[in-house]
Amino acid sequence: MSRFNSTDRIGVSKTELVISELGWIFREQPIVDMGVDATIEQVINGDPTGKIIAAQIKAGKSYFKNQNEQFIPYRMEQVHYDYWSDLCIPIIIVLYNVDEKIVYWGLFSKKDTIKTGKSYVINIDKSNILYLSAIEKFNGIIDYHLRETLLDEVEGNGLDYMQLVEMSTLYTEETTELMWEMNKAGYNLADKLFGMANSISYNPFQGGNQLSHLFNKIKVSYNIYATNLRKNIPIFLKLRINSLKYVELCILHFDDPKVKAIQPLIIDFIKELYNSIPITEKMVSDIELGFDAHRNDPTKYPSEVQRAIKNKISIEKDYAYALNEVKYFTATLLDLLPKEIKSQIAF
Repeated sequence: MSRFNSTDRIGVSKTELVISELGWIFREQPIVDMGVDATIEQVINGDPTGKIIAAQIKAGKSYFKNQNEQFIPYRMEQVHYDYWSDLCIPIIIVLYNVDEKIVYWGLFSKKDTIKTGKSYVINIDKSNILYLSAIEKFNGIIDYHLRETLLDEVEGNGLDYMQLVEMSTLYTEETTELMWEMNKAGYNLADKLFGMANSISYNPFQGGNQLSHLFNKIKVSYNIYATNLRKNIPIFLKLRINSLKYVELCILHFDDPKVKAIQPLIIDFIKELYNSIPITEKMVSDIELGFDAHRNDPTKYPSEVQRAIKNKISIEKDYAYALNEVKYFTATLLDLLPKEIKSQIAF
């Protein structure tokens, strides 16, 4: 029996090529085959998100011998069914048709599998072709999985919908305060550096030691600000996204009698979210204006100060990205609202 299956390698290589063309990150798992051949990491606007989809990749004519016009039945053993059912990330089954040179894929879901004796069968829809259009579906898979995971955690902790709204409100208040603190630090830094820059401009003949000391103060100010901002960004993002996901669970279960009882609270919370969008946009605009100010700054700083400036700008770009991601999640959340609820809010 051959120890090397070139057809399987073609399937993995073809899948990697397509995922790379999508702009996502493909990582093969070549060491131990436990039913996951690769992982695929989501990328948004060029930035990896850390959100992963696992993939089982197969290629060859045998996987297509029972196909019809609509489906490709994929048979799995009990060990794979159990393993995939317990995975903490979603997994897709990828089938490469060597003759057609087409990559098909389907999401593994326990509810979509059919038990046949000692094995299980899941039907891969032939409309699911791994191409550019797959990005939207992959994003949906990740979002759905996160919601289901969060719902399991909530139910496991015995939380009710009222507690979810209270937690969402608390997290939003904490992140709003943190956001203002980060922006205030940026404004204070700008004022401080403006004074230092003016000192250089108005005293061009000051001594070398004095000028060196001033440049060092500028560098230290940049680095302290950048360090604090870098520390706070993940805290801000995690709390705000959790806040949105908690209230999202309430929206997705709006017809639940328990949710209906607290709908006024949810609507008030959503109004605050809606009003936060232009504030977030203004903050991003201010950060981007800061980039322009640095590009147009006529002051000639030494190399160590220039490095500190570049580090600050890099971290502020991360902050702007975090703000934009919060804005995106907020807008997505508002789109989930029933029409009758939207009418109560001034969209």
